[in-house]
Amino acid sequence: KLVSLGALAASTAHEMGTPLGTIQLIVSDLEENKITKQDIDVLLQQVARCKKALAEMSTTAGELHNENDGVVNFEEYLDQLLESWQKTRPNVHLSKNLLGDKSARVVASKTLSKALINLLDNAADASPESVLIEANWELDKAQLSIIDHGNGIDPKLIKEICVRPYSTKPDGIGLGAFLAHEIIQRLGGAIKLSNRKVGGVETLITLPLQYVK
Repeated sequence: KLVSLGALAASTAHEMGTPLGTIQLIVSDLEENKITKQDIDVLLQQVARCKKALAEMSTTAGELHNENDGVVNFEEYLDQLLESWQKTRPNVHLSKNLLGDKSARVVASKTLSKALINLLDNAADASPESVLIEANWELDKAQLSIIDHGNGIDPKLIKEICVRPYSTKPDGIGLGAFLAHEIIQRLGGAIKLSNRKVGGVETLITLPLQYVK
């Protein structure tokens, strides 16, 4: 439950980071009397996003004793997760390459969703213009690659990111990848980060799946 709550808090911090940044920019314009009606509308939208994130955190925290939402179709689960995430990062071009057995199922826990969202957010922070996700799965196992086009990670530190809190961002708390690793490992999976020769980082996620005979 502590790991689940930590993942929930880290994900909420990610979700609120972008709207709070937008609010900060608009408030700066307000100080200089440059505010417009459109800016006010955006400001209200971003405040609503923050309130929604906090409300979801409060609701989900109260349901951690029964966090599994059941076994669902893996392809549909992944599609819905990516579609929902894309709405929070509309300026990021998300490329998808998804291929696998349509009979595969996954235990759709809220903490798994938060873990994957944290990893997607990290990729988008490193590569704001575009992120690529590739997924291949069989009946009992899935492999997901989240690929960014950023500057990569210091090879001396890349092995430590998932085993202790670590962040390269000035205002980062470094819990996203760490908690995602703990959650996915607890579910029987694994995460591996590696620098790509052409630049950027590949986050390889292995997940156990289920299927209905």
